[in-house]
Amino acid sequence: MKTCRRRNGVRLTVPILNKRLNEIVGAVGCQLDIGMIQPSVMQTVKVNDEVTSAVVYTDSGAILANYLPEFIGKQIDTETQYGGYLNDVKVAIKNAQEWEGTSYDPELKTNMVMAVANIPIGASPTTWSIKEVSRFKVE
Repeated sequence: MKTCRRRNGVRLTVPILNKRLNEIVGAVGCQLDIGMIQPSVMQTVKVNDEVTSAVVYTDSGAILANYLPEFIGKQIDTETQYGGYLNDVKVAIKNAQEWEGTSYDPELKTNMVMAVANIPIGASPTTWSIKEVSRFKVE
């Protein structure tokens, strides 16, 4: 599967494979309106007090949806929440692996738990990933 990021959409192209001959015999494609993803991300943060942020990434690290809309269309490298974990997260996203990490915010007296999970896109090797960050206070 090939994905091509557009301003408001992602073009998905999937090869049609003749399994008997193990040959590609065609392709099918569509334009997915990624604008429908952003409201879900915003709603997740709004209705869950413990969730402080949510982001959806492509397997190349492009940001499809973000609780901070100004980051949409940029690369994961522009996010600062990961700190020293950034390279580990990039590898996890690229390889469709789950990842979890924690950090402490002394100003808020809050531990932050960050988690990344992959989202398979059909039967293709392409995945997207979702990140959520939750907090819990240290008493």
